[in-house]
Amino acid sequence: KLTAGPELAVFIEHAAGSPEHPLTAGQLAAKLSGLVSGRLGDSTAQEIREEVDRLETLADVTTLLRLCRRVA
Repeated sequence: KLTAGPELAVFIEHAAGSPEHPLTAGQLAAKLSGLVSGRLGDSTAQEIREEVDRLETLADVTTLLRLCRRVA
């Protein structure tokens, strides 16, 4: 709602990150970094990204889970 009174609304049928409009690899990396770096640090964020990039070939996710539990 604007201070003058009228309300504005925008309908986005397929938001960025939806199946119809997926994020690029760069956008996904930036999102992960933005969400993780402040809590776990840049280095750990990068390690998590590398593990996620290899997710389909990992024997298990033990390392990924360990990284996600770190406290900076």
